[in-house]
Amino acid sequence: MRIPKGQSRQVEVRLKRWVHLQKLGWYSGDHHIHAAGCSHYESPEEGVSPEHMWREAVGEDLNVACVLSWGPCWYHQKTFFKGRVHPLSNERHVMRYDVEVSGFPSSHAGHLCLLRLQEDDYPGTQKIEEWPSWTLPVLKWARVQGGVVGYAHSGAGLEPTEPTDALPNYVLPKFDGIGANEYVVTVTHDAVDFYSAGDTLLRGELNMWYHTLNTGFRVRTSGETDSPCVFDDRVGMARTYGQLRGKLDFDRFVDAIREGRSYVSDGRSHLIDFKVNGLELGTQQSEVKPRLPTTKPGRSTIRSFMKAPWNELVSDSALYVTVLQRADSLHRR
Repeated sequence: MRIPKGQSRQVEVRLKRWVHLQKLGWYSGDHHIHAAGCSHYESPEEGVSPEHMWREAVGEDLNVACVLSWGPCWYHQKTFFKGRVHPLSNERHVMRYDVEVSGFPSSHAGHLCLLRLQEDDYPGTQKIEEWPSWTLPVLKWARVQGGVVGYAHSGAGLEPTEPTDALPNYVLPKFDGIGANEYVVTVTHDAVDFYSAGDTLLRGELNMWYHTLNTGFRVRTSGETDSPCVFDDRVGMARTYGQLRGKLDFDRFVDAIREGRSYVSDGRSHLIDFKVNGLELGTQQSEVKPRLPTTKPGRSTIRSFMKAPWNELVSDSALYVTVLQRADSLHRR
């Protein structure tokens, strides 16, 4: 559209969704965003109000927003914690205040995201400095009260000590950051529900998780931005899509993460009905035990929006797809 110099014109533009995940039973969520600390705030120790965070989440059409209080803003922001979804929540969007264990005595062992808490103060404590100095007791305490828990920005500090592009690999991680440092210990205690993804480098983020999957543990991944600390552009840049098959509900959404009825995405690519041997995501603990060798394929409807066309899938797995390309939108089965 061209508007000649010195003239004005009113134009009505009606947007059309290229995919509507909610109609297909999938809802988006970011389990790790902040209302204080890091960027954007005039007073990092105070931050902004729930009304401000609500506008951020709804503006990105984020169905579930988990606003986590943490070290620098703990004593002010925890006043918004109620142990339930915030009253601003509605049938299309829900927001809940919970906890990131960051800036606490256990931070060196990895930051934690504690979701669906009923109580946000560790037993017998009145201030941050009195919390445990390692993550296992915190994870156990949160799960006893019905929480869904995992490590934040998992790959931070877990980059390999030697260059490698292999995944998984056997190069020792650096263990020099705020990622999932103690995960290899706590996963053996069945104390971890999810492993955060989407906001750190893939080599550090996925390697340890792949190894624990290969040894029989079934911790899920969940997408996060850690906004405005890791990403400060907007919330939901990395997000989780949970399959609910019904109305939006916070409890059912975090249960979908815990059970594996979910996938991590930046919002541009979607696995809508992924199955292997007819088994859907998150059913039977996501265990498939085919007789080998086998030629039975995995199947999925994949919708992706990208500029570079994909005409074939190159992978080590035997997942075959046909591609129907239309402009920049790809619908694959």
